[in-house]
Amino acid sequence: MKKYYLLALIGLLTILPGCSNPSFDEQTHLSVMVPNGIPSLTHLYLEVETLDNLTVTVDRVSGPQPLIAAFTSNSHDVIIAPLNLGANLYNKGVDYQLASVITWGNLQLISGTPLTSFGDLEGKEIIAFGENSIPAMILEMLVETYGFTDKPTITYSANSAQESLMQLLHDSTRIVLTAEPITSRAIEQHPNTSIIDLGAVWETIMAQPLFPQAGIFIRKEVEEETRLKYLEAVESSITRVINNPEVAADLAVSLDYPFDYDLLLASIPKSEMGYREALESELAWFFDKINAFNVELIGGTIPESDFYIHKP
Repeated sequence: MKKYYLLALIGLLTILPGCSNPSFDEQTHLSVMVPNGIPSLTHLYLEVETLDNLTVTVDRVSGPQPLIAAFTSNSHDVIIAPLNLGANLYNKGVDYQLASVITWGNLQLISGTPLTSFGDLEGKEIIAFGENSIPAMILEMLVETYGFTDKPTITYSANSAQESLMQLLHDSTRIVLTAEPITSRAIEQHPNTSIIDLGAVWETIMAQPLFPQAGIFIRKEVEEETRLKYLEAVESSITRVINNPEVAADLAVSLDYPFDYDLLLASIPKSEMGYREALESELAWFFDKINAFNVELIGGTIPESDFYIHKP
């Protein structure tokens, strides 16, 4: 009897150290919040696969409010968010740092009117969303830099890319600002839709790489080993989605993504997903442009070195 009691006691003592370690859960589980759309596709395979003793819970959300709430409450270990939002909240003291950038250059102008180049916008009206946001900044910078004789007029009468599309469906002669996968939805409904890829226009006019959009923000308390394992998995997930969009679209539908198979299949090749570490993404120039455009977008200050996660 004493022998069995001793064995039980040894077993209990073996278990107790793990239970008493407050960082145990952090080392084995990560909670991630990601916006619906192209950013969520970057985490597609993390939703269905376990990463070598690390489990990842992915919460997909719509709109900026859940992201802001997550930043301010520390409710998630990782938050995928627009770079300006993360920078703005960093300047206000949130406990997250930027690890990498995962989406780039995903903005388009579409219309039922024939458009073959950015110069065709001469004297036209553009219906846009996101006044005083990064999409607005990109569009306005391109209009200002191009050298139009009669500059296009930008009217902010839509609250989202989806609303821009609704305005185009109401009047096919309008020119509206959208982003994937909404652009592919427009083509799905009207195959003759004209498209101007603002990412390509940006590279030509600004002589800069594709503009960055969404990044991975990680809570400082996350263990380095866990963080690195997670980031490797994200990079792998992005590569797999890009290389095999048919399988990725099928998997996304099975996970109840808010887009159908054909739309996902059409939008993935044009999504501009791509993994790049934050410190290798030349963001200082971009943040400087944002600050010059609207100081409120990043909180009035270009983020300091501590904003970025540095290599171990």
